[in-house]
Amino acid sequence: MRNRQQSVFSTLLALSIALWPAKSWSDVAPFSLDKLSMTHCATEAGVLVLNYKDVETGSPYATDFDKREVSVAISNSRALILKKIGAEVTKRGISLHKTLLVSPPAPAQIKDRHMSPNPARSGNWKVFIEDIQYAAQGSAPGFPIKCGTALQFNDFGDSAVAVSECFTYENKHRFLSTLTRVDLEALRCQEVRR
Repeated sequence: MRNRQQSVFSTLLALSIALWPAKSWSDVAPFSLDKLSMTHCATEAGVLVLNYKDVETGSPYATDFDKREVSVAISNSRALILKKIGAEVTKRGISLHKTLLVSPPAPAQIKDRHMSPNPARSGNWKVFIEDIQYAAQGSAPGFPIKCGTALQFNDFGDSAVAVSECFTYENKHRFLSTLTRVDLEALRCQEVRR
């Protein structure tokens, strides 16, 4: 009996896939980045900005520090991307002074923040890392996090993409791993489900 139910289910699933118009799949399964859901998508001053967040944290006690937020910016103009992320071109190359594409959690509680002087490389990405220190009681040093902003230019044109995320020290590898899954062909504004 169980095998027959599985067979009927498989046949119905195959028929529904065969009859479903191909272009409708994007409406059913919008692109997600690293299992994060798109929460914002808009063009701002010539730059397409997409925000992805953890919609479900799994715990009623989760804070903003427990939730992932990744922002992606895409533009056909390198100058507009640099302006959006707060970077500038200097004699020594590109310089970033502060993470702007994504906001660190609890900004009012930040005691100190500073950008590493030299960006790192991760594949084709130039990665800027900012160290953020929160204040504890009595202005003592508290919880530290990092914010990463990765930048990549198109070799054959003026287009560029930037990706930002704030994370705990042990999750830096997750941010770098996310960069390998950024698919520019799939990053499109789709209906944001709330």
